[in-house]
Amino acid sequence: MKKLNENQKKILKKIGVVVLALLCLISLLSFIVILKRYSRSGQLAIEYRINGKPTRMHHPITINDIGPWMTFDYLNVVFKLEPNYLKNALGISDNRYPNININMYARHYNIPLQNLLQNIKQAITSYSSKN
Repeated sequence: MKKLNENQKKILKKIGVVVLALLCLISLLSFIVILKRYSRSGQLAIEYRINGKPTRMHHPITINDIGPWMTFDYLNVVFKLEPNYLKNALGISDNRYPNININMYARHYNIPLQNLLQNIKQAITSYSSKN
C-alpha cells in the first residue's frame, strides 16, 4: 500500500471540507424549501391544531373551545366581554387578572379546574344572552 505524501493529504483534506460544505448547503436549501412549503400550506400557523385536530385559521372560538391554557384577557377579547366582567362575575381578586391563565389561577387558589371552567362558560353564556 502506497503512503500519501503531504501534498496529497492536504488535497484530500480540502476535498473533504468542500464535500462537507456542499452537503451543508444542500441540507440548508432543503430545509428552506420544506419550511416554505409548510408555511404556504398553513401547517406552521399557531392555530393549526387545537386539541390535536386540524383547524382553519379563521375558525371562530366557541364556549366549548375554552381551555385551561387561555387567559382571562384572551377570553375578554375573543368573546367581546367588558374588561372586568369575568373578574366581577367570578369574584376574582388576583392582581394578575386578566393576564393569568385559567389553569394557573385554579392551581393557585385550589379551585377544581373543571368547576372553574364550567363557571367561566356559564358567565360568558350569561353575558352573551344579556347583550
